[in-house]
Amino acid sequence: MTGLYTQNAILPYVPVLMYSGNAAMLLHGLLTDHPLGRVIVPDGRRAAVHAHEVRESKVSFDADGTLQFELKARVKRRFWIPMVTSKTRKEVFTFSGDDARRALSAAIVAVNHEGAKPTQVQAAVCEIESGADSLQLIRSIADYAWLGSDHDRGRLRYSYFRTPEKLLALEMLLHEEDERRALAGELGALYTRWEEAERVAKIADGELPSRFGADPR
Repeated sequence: MTGLYTQNAILPYVPVLMYSGNAAMLLHGLLTDHPLGRVIVPDGRRAAVHAHEVRESKVSFDADGTLQFELKARVKRRFWIPMVTSKTRKEVFTFSGDDARRALSAAIVAVNHEGAKPTQVQAAVCEIESGADSLQLIRSIADYAWLGSDHDRGRLRYSYFRTPEKLLALEMLLHEEDERRALAGELGALYTRWEEAERVAKIADGELPSRFGADPR
């Protein structure tokens, strides 16, 4: 009897609780729906990467073995009506080759934005120490299909839930490659300046002809 009374007492509040739960979910979505990164899309626009779409992105390779990356992101609308339409709209952008690698690097950071457990970090480090490189990890992600479905093959969300340590290891490797490329670019520019300074010094010392011709002496 007591259980029935309690059940009858709760029933009138069920719609309120359901509404409160939906409102809480909506509020959580609004509070967490912020850009986690930005990428330059093929047409030159800047697109924002959000948690709600980035895991829908897809990695694949074409017949020539070139990396392809389909990224779902948001771009600003040219015209929008306040309270009626959103300032942004969702689009799917396709990157190829080096552009795909750069876009994937930004997307992986957004996918892993919630962090990782110490055991997952250790597993990612072990993955790298075992000799895995970024291309191998990308291929393993591209080859995986949820329930064997080609439609979902290579989607980041399934790799995230299946083997998050692989995505974490890939983020580490891509970040390391970006740093290495940036450093190589800086050193290359510095080396060019050194060569120019040395050439100018040799001209000043008379070891090389100046741009105005040979030394008249």
